[in-house]
Amino acid sequence: MPVDLSKPHSDRRRVIRDSSAGVRQDGMHSREIEMKRNRGEISCAECRRLKIKCDKQIPCQSCQRRGCASLCPNGSLATGQGTRFVIAATEHLHRRIARMGDRIRQLEDALALLQASHSTEPHPLLCQNSFTVDSEKLDEQQQESEDDLAGEASKAFGTLSVSDHGVARFFGSTGGSDLLLLEKDDSAGSPSQNTETSDSSKGRNLPPQLQRFSYSFPFTPMGPVKETIALIRGSLPPWEQATSMAESYLENAAWIFRSVSRHQLLNEMLPAIYGKQAAYPPDDYNGPHDLALLFSIFALGSVLNVNLTTAAAESEGEHYNQLALAALCLQPVLEKPSLVTIQTLHVASIYNAMLGNDVSGGESSMESTWSLVALAAHLAQTIGLHRDPARWETDPKIVQRRRMVFWDLFIADSWHSLSTGRPPAFNRAFIDCRFPQEADIPTNLEPGDPMSINCWGFRFAYDGMAEIISRTLTATSPRYSTVKELDRKVRELQIPPQALEAMCGGPGVDLRSVPLPACMLAHTLANLQNVILLSLHRNFFVQALIEDPEDPIRSQYAPSFLATVRASKNILQKVEEVVRAQPVITSRFWTIWTCTFSAVVVFAFIATRGPRSSLANDAMIELDRGCSLIGEAARENRRAAKALIILNRMREKAHRALVAARNSPPHPIKQEEVDDEFAVFAGRTKKYIVQAVQC
Repeated sequence: MPVDLSKPHSDRRRVIRDSSAGVRQDGMHSREIEMKRNRGEISCAECRRLKIKCDKQIPCQSCQRRGCASLCPNGSLATGQGTRFVIAATEHLHRRIARMGDRIRQLEDALALLQASHSTEPHPLLCQNSFTVDSEKLDEQQQESEDDLAGEASKAFGTLSVSDHGVARFFGSTGGSDLLLLEKDDSAGSPSQNTETSDSSKGRNLPPQLQRFSYSFPFTPMGPVKETIALIRGSLPPWEQATSMAESYLENAAWIFRSVSRHQLLNEMLPAIYGKQAAYPPDDYNGPHDLALLFSIFALGSVLNVNLTTAAAESEGEHYNQLALAALCLQPVLEKPSLVTIQTLHVASIYNAMLGNDVSGGESSMESTWSLVALAAHLAQTIGLHRDPARWETDPKIVQRRRMVFWDLFIADSWHSLSTGRPPAFNRAFIDCRFPQEADIPTNLEPGDPMSINCWGFRFAYDGMAEIISRTLTATSPRYSTVKELDRKVRELQIPPQALEAMCGGPGVDLRSVPLPACMLAHTLANLQNVILLSLHRNFFVQALIEDPEDPIRSQYAPSFLATVRASKNILQKVEEVVRAQPVITSRFWTIWTCTFSAVVVFAFIATRGPRSSLANDAMIELDRGCSLIGEAARENRRAAKALIILNRMREKAHRALVAARNSPPHPIKQEEVDDEFAVFAGRTKKYIVQAVQC
């Protein structure tokens, strides 16, 4: 039957709407739905998406159980497989938290700077002063635009230092501090080094035969080996003196340099070499490299003996160092390395960094230290230390010893790579050696504690330092988003504060009452994060100050500027605390004063480049404070004495800049004008000519 077209039918009625009206009605419909959900009249958006029952409370029980109560009633997770659990789709929440955290810290920055312009007291809402702004969480939404913000900072490929005689050294973008300290100055020596040790620093007179072997390192010269071994054995100190130097090493150095344990030194090496009855069955310590390791420990133990004057410690230490080098050359180092060979080279590198040796004219040579660490690392791979020894070793003692030697050397290699800006010797892709289970480090934590100091140090070196090296010291400049990502990762690896407190005996304990190993280890671990952040951000810190000297906070690199300033201030504060607690031993550790030098240069740069900024006066205070600290150590430490000369020159420039800023009208500062010292510190690409000193 045909359809009667004369009768209207509801199915044939059509409503014609234009597209704009449809959009408006859709928007009104969405707002109406949201209002109903807010009133609890209909199911929440997340329950509707999952097609589950909703109790129409705000928040509903279902969202609370699933951990997404903050989304209820109108928010919902991304639709897709595996999104029935909140952990599967929280990326947008992390982005929101990051934006909120960044906004909070920007407001803290503004409040701190405003307060600093009116008063010297910190604002009540800020727990710390204007230098303690936390830039831990950064805005992730700006990642795409920040990838193109390299600018002038991308020129920080490193500096090539060339002397008058053609001797060249390369320092990468993080090696500016070491390059500055290479500058020659005839007054760089400390008083004790210029007077008392001028003759004695070469060590006591050795027979010509031993001198020939000592100066031939790392090669083996032609000569009577058996007679030379007899001469070296005849130079062993008395048993009482040997045990005293061994205890000095264990007390003052083994808290950070752990490749030689107390058990190996006191229960194996010393009894075996001196022919005493050992408490435990000793290994075979009859080779020349075993003697070399013992003499290297004597050398380092003498240098760190707090009961000796600096002059006497240096003289005695150099004597044993020459004997150690002579013993090393009695057996080919490159062709016949052993575990003891690696230990000896590592201990020798530590001694060389602290004092230098006769071959280098008594000057502390970080270049020789770098070479010794690199040689030890390459030989470590020769004997397979980078692979876990449990696969082929059955003796648990040897397994743990090999692991400890490797990871101690890995930390040294990473540290020197970061401080010089050069490639590391170890590649993480080829490493599967496990962390050692125990170590002879005196702490108040129980063995196996999850907050183990030892495991944290190894993990920080592997996941933190090595990660920064592999992503920032490459031939291609890192993007700024990469730098900020590494910043977050370093901060997440922070050592638990309760672990440091437990190591020092509890909160609020006076560091002067804490045993020396625990005090020094706590200081090193507490300051490690600041040192790494300073190295990571220094290039962008310099660029922020160049772009806007009067207000670097307005620069696109403001996060790096704030992170660098805060890290530098924390370094000075920590160093001041440990110097008050252990003044003698801290004056002899070169790493403390190298890091302090880098921190002080930061404040010198602020005062010199931005004398009209609101931070200039505070920076000048920190600059004077840092120079005072290094001045105290300069009386005993050669590197601190050299650093003090450079810093005094920078301080004079800073004072002149502040005076000129107060007495002259404002004038624009050319961004391309960067002093040589600051360009070197920032790792800018350039050729640096080192003039030789005319004697």
